[in-house]
Amino acid sequence: METKSTVQDAAEWKFTVTGGVEGDTVTLSWPELSLLPKDRVAILKDHDTGKRTFMRTRSQYEFSAPGASSSRSFAVTVKRAQQAGALISSFSVVPLRGARGAEIAFSLSADASVDISALNVAGRLVQRVRQATAAEAGTHTVTWDGRSLSGTALPNGLYLCVLSAKAPDGRQARAVRPVRLAR
Repeated sequence: METKSTVQDAAEWKFTVTGGVEGDTVTLSWPELSLLPKDRVAILKDHDTGKRTFMRTRSQYEFSAPGASSSRSFAVTVKRAQQAGALISSFSVVPLRGARGAEIAFSLSADASVDISALNVAGRLVQRVRQATAAEAGTHTVTWDGRSLSGTALPNGLYLCVLSAKAPDGRQARAVRPVRLAR
């Protein structure tokens, strides 16, 4: 594909991985993408899990083999990177009604790698809700179950949700919102 073309905004290649011993780790890897123009972004999407990986910031993707008679579907998309403006355009954290945890909603003005963490009021990490998750520009919702890194329910109280986003062009943004967990 001619990635410098101004006519073509995006191209997609679909492929499947079939076979292997079920449960074995399979690694997809690719060369370093320094020759990809800076105004382009390459994204690997695992259609079975919905997970997206920015290929410029990572060199591989691992998953469990589907087994001899099954397959996994993937796509590689190269598209024009979005530029300028604030990276995080909105961010809210709302406690779940009738359940422990919170709903985290955010909007991005550009594709970004997203980290969402929960901290106690002393600033100590209590949970990694999302880590290095590729997210496209637009609105996203994530549910945090109110549990700690060890999987135990956190006590009632005030916590801080931290959203960090890093665009493929290097722009970064961070936002913090409080949330009160109660049983």
